[in-house]
Amino acid sequence: MIGNNAIEQFKQLDMQAIEGIRDAKLREQALKLKKKQGGFTLLELLVVVAILAVMGGLAIGAYGDKTTQAARGGATNTIAAVDAMVRAYQATAKVLPNNLDTLVCADPANTDMTTTNTSDYGGTSDLPNVGGGMGKKLADKITRVVVPDNSATALGNAGITQFRYGLASSCADSGNTGGTPGARADADFGAGLNAAAPIAYPTGNLSALDIPPRGFDFPISSTGNRGRGWVVSLTDNNGNPTGNDLVLQVWNPGTNGANNTKVGAAATDVLAVLGLGNNASMITDSSGNRVGASAPFYGDLAKDKYNRYLALVKIGTDSDFDPTNGFTALSATGKASFITVVDPRGDFLDEEYAEATGQKS
Repeated sequence: MIGNNAIEQFKQLDMQAIEGIRDAKLREQALKLKKKQGGFTLLELLVVVAILAVMGGLAIGAYGDKTTQAARGGATNTIAAVDAMVRAYQATAKVLPNNLDTLVCADPANTDMTTTNTSDYGGTSDLPNVGGGMGKKLADKITRVVVPDNSATALGNAGITQFRYGLASSCADSGNTGGTPGARADADFGAGLNAAAPIAYPTGNLSALDIPPRGFDFPISSTGNRGRGWVVSLTDNNGNPTGNDLVLQVWNPGTNGANNTKVGAAATDVLAVLGLGNNASMITDSSGNRVGASAPFYGDLAKDKYNRYLALVKIGTDSDFDPTNGFTALSATGKASFITVVDPRGDFLDEEYAEATGQKS
């Protein structure tokens, strides 16, 4: 047994001094003590961040049992935690998370997507049981645009090659109710489904979804009102480009790029807005196996609203933005880059903190 004084002496030794200890057992014990002084691993830091996020939400929730304050306080910590999780995934996997939610409804019969044959995934109201899908506050901060080939390539170069859409024929309040599955490959409709005769998708208003966060999942049976999602891939099974057109939601940069600078982007950056749901590759792998914790969701929303956190990803630059027509001269970067995370109302970290602490009315 080594005494406390000896332990402290061993800890103060450098590696050269430890290697010079003649007694093999003492040298081995000294090395073990030295290793215990090492820093935290990336996994340990992520666990700590996640625990702090949960504890923060619980602590605020226990104070006066104020649901809204609890949700906003928890979101303040969760935004930072999810941001760290995305960056850690990128650092280890060398790509950005794939298989993200687009907040767009589309008709699979239209192989060429445009802004006229697609629609927003909700966005008509923040009130409960009105509209469904995403809330109006978020919808007012984003715009649905056609993503040109160069920006699609930039996304693919960053590892984002698959996107989840809502089926237009089952997204009634999105304003686009036509079309039936048939023009896409079977893989677009998931395991157990096929383009010719998929499991019946739910129909009716998005506000009728019984589990709103699962709206972009594939339907799991002919019963239940959930699972209205299907996928579009930029590459086929051999990794070759498919040529599929994309319509995505992008962040409104604001006057002189003010909204961009709020979230840490340059004024002229073009930011795609992509939902980090349970299908994201940092949560679920390509075989459908869970590889990470469940995607967190935000509680201060009406029950029928999309409540997953969102990644803002730079796909290019453009100094000319028209809220009606989108970007007119988008110049893509060679590789898309992650900027930050916002909550399902479009609030960024500092804004959410200001609301949670009463600094912002």
